[in-house]
Amino acid sequence: MVELDDGSTAEGHAVLLAVGRAFPIDDLGLEHYGIDTSGRTPFPRDGRLRIADGLWVIGDPAGPELHTHQAHYQGELAVRMALGEDLKPDYRALPRATYTDPEAASVGLTLDQARETGLDAFELVADFATSPKGYAVQATLGHVTIVVNRATRELVGAAMACPDASAAIHECVLAIKAHVTVDVLAETIHAFPSTSRIFNGLFADARRELDEQGKPVAVAAE
Repeated sequence: MVELDDGSTAEGHAVLLAVGRAFPIDDLGLEHYGIDTSGRTPFPRDGRLRIADGLWVIGDPAGPELHTHQAHYQGELAVRMALGEDLKPDYRALPRATYTDPEAASVGLTLDQARETGLDAFELVADFATSPKGYAVQATLGHVTIVVNRATRELVGAAMACPDASAAIHECVLAIKAHVTVDVLAETIHAFPSTSRIFNGLFADARRELDEQGKPVAVAAE
């Protein structure tokens, strides 16, 4: 039990402590490129990882988030850009995973973020514990959430808290990356009773909501 400053208490069985990270870049000689490594001045950002002529930054100092897989992605792009390819990083489908029990994973936008960018989006949530996989593993909690753009009928975000979330989220990663519509996703076969099986119902419900939205409204004659 933890006692908070306002007198209230919070109970739990585990504590997740995030201590932050330091970027060891002071001894790389970046000052010769006119780059301030004191942390007081942000790196120049051109959207293509380049911070000076012939110099690219990747990994945690590059942002926008702190993930090993993001650093791998940026490293591959930086090499290709250094070799002359005209590329730009695309973070729309950047997966996030936290390896707790149960796992938590997400990709893309939350409902609030989608609406803040001007999208006419809606959210659907499914309870994992009452899904086939949930019954199989005797889960007592968990959820899967999707966010859909009404205008394009595309998935723009997803979040999961359940077993295998870090693996199952990649269907949504690919869907966002490739602009796959919920019409295609709803027709996709998912192995039973995998964690991904829960998407069958969510995508079908999303398609149904979009179709209902497009139907004409009956008006009673006076």
